[in-house]
Amino acid sequence: MLTASQPATASPADASQLQSNIRSALRSAKSFVLTLNVKPAAYAPGGGTMVYTVVAPNRYRQTITGMQGGDDDTIVIGNKVYGHDKGAWDVQTWTDHLVTGYENNTFGLVVLSVGADQTAGGKTVGTFVTKYPPDEDDAWQMTCTYDKATFHPIACTGDAAGATWLFNDPSISIPTPANAKPAG
Repeated sequence: MLTASQPATASPADASQLQSNIRSALRSAKSFVLTLNVKPAAYAPGGGTMVYTVVAPNRYRQTITGMQGGDDDTIVIGNKVYGHDKGAWDVQTWTDHLVTGYENNTFGLVVLSVGADQTAGGKTVGTFVTKYPPDEDDAWQMTCTYDKATFHPIACTGDAAGATWLFNDPSISIPTPANAKPAG
């Protein structure tokens, strides 16, 4: 259960600094899994899930299920991008610009505002408001908690979606897909 411990008034500079700290913490983590659960809506009639698994800044996996555009399973290893379709993997090489743009959904967290500290499980955590996807105007807005010592996000709640993070689990891995064929 979360309880407010003190009201906070934060300046835009506070949001900018927190955003910088969280982005740095995401990039320096040994590994993490971000799970976004999307509530039923026109773009996800039965609800949907987006899972971003990261084992290094240049090795991550995105799986999407339940969204209107269809399911997706993509692995990025350096500039190699592996896609999964009908049981087979294909691979293509992307420019640095494309890879950087693609990974912004994972590492480009935006802090819109900083909230009051709260107590969760007997521990003081910070709060902030963010949006997802970070680079879209009609993004889902969520209120999130974060660990004040590591700046790792913990969980988010919102009207359209919620999110959870799991950091530094040694069982997290992203194997290179075997027998991937060049994309056609």
